Amino acid sequence: MLAWFGLTFGVIFFAREMANMTFFGWPLSFYMAAQGLALAYLLIVAVYTWQMRKIDRRHQDDVQSDNR
Repeated sequence: MLAWFGLTFGVIFFAREMANMTFFGWPLSFYMAAQGLALAYLLIVAVYTWQMRKIDRRHQDDVQSDNR
């Protein structure tokens, strides 16, 4: 949640400064609003899913060893 908030707040707060930089010919603030944040959010969800699977596997192994 902190990464999500930091990305969203950072892009909005620094939009004027990012407008001076370009990314593929577009102002960076426009790119981040149009596509960059969506990709960043997707990355956050992917990392969260990966971490939860690791935790689930660890706890599943613990439960299986307790049942023996």
